Amino acid sequence: MMKRVEEAWERGNTAAVLLMDVKGAFPHVAKGNLIKRMEEMGFEADLVRWVESFMEDRKVIMSTDGKEGDSIDVETGVPQGSPVSPVLLVIYLSGLFGQVEDKEKECGSQGISFVDDVAWVVEGEDVGECTQQLERCETETTVWAKKNACQFDIEKTEVMLFTRRRKYKEPKMNARVWVGNHEVPYNKEATRWLGVWLDDMLTLNDHMKKTLAKARKAQSRVRSLMTKKGLSSEGCKQIQVAAVQAVALYGSELWWQGQENRAQEVQKLLNEKGRRVTGCFTTTPQGALMNDVGLRPAKALLSNRARRYKLKQMMMPDAQGGGKMLEVQRNVLQRVEGID
Repeated sequence: MMKRVEEAWERGNTAAVLLMDVKGAFPHVAKGNLIKRMEEMGFEADLVRWVESFMEDRKVIMSTDGKEGDSIDVETGVPQGSPVSPVLLVIYLSGLFGQVEDKEKECGSQGISFVDDVAWVVEGEDVGECTQQLERCETETTVWAKKNACQFDIEKTEVMLFTRRRKYKEPKMNARVWVGNHEVPYNKEATRWLGVWLDDMLTLNDHMKKTLAKARKAQSRVRSLMTKKGLSSEGCKQIQVAAVQAVALYGSELWWQGQENRAQEVQKLLNEKGRRVTGCFTTTPQGALMNDVGLRPAKALLSNRARRYKLKQMMMPDAQGGGKMLEVQRNVLQRVEGID
């Protein structure tokens, strides 16, 4: 999504996003429509028959206070908890994107999804043009949903406007997007999507503040656990890395560009982690502290995550589905050497 928005900015345009959530996603997968979609996508006949068998003869039983009710046949939906179900849901929803994008091809509307979270990204010269495009995307989405026994949750629908033009900030406050019979205003604050807080200028300042605050709370709970349970230094380190460091660095690949002030904020958290693991004083030199604990400094952690993220991007297949994997492997170091 961020790449799409930045490309719109490079063309001198404003970008907008409509976030939609599939209502009761797994229970609303219609078997007939899913099988038809798999056949359209060219899946092997054996695999299609396996999925058809997987969705047959399903039953549910209501259990209340240990008492079970009657068995009820279920003709639609895929079982939640099965590793196959998210894949089948993605296949089921895949037809939506082709239909909407083909209708809005001239406008360049693009669909992005993660399981049951769907986002429509559009661009235009101003807020009004973006709003009209989002409304058309929503209309086509509703048409597809009715044909495929699918619903979207109006209460969870959100819209965002991304612009670097200050003159568009005020119209954003008053603009509304019609979603069905409801008017949805553009979010005034940063919006959370897939765990990342996106602000209208993509600074990700809000995201960093929120993840660090969440990490500090986790660190406080870990400190309480250490005091009560008397964890070893190695055990404490493992918990700190998994429960504190991972939270603090979530999404850092998107905002890390070598900013000294942001590295310092992360380093403060790491220093506190090191002190908790070793029991050292606050006056202990940072270098000695990190070496004794075996922890990497903030800049190294952030840069390493950014490198791996760039590598994954370059290893992805190209638009034609091929991808030049060997060439990427030979040149990856040269292409990411700009990140210290």
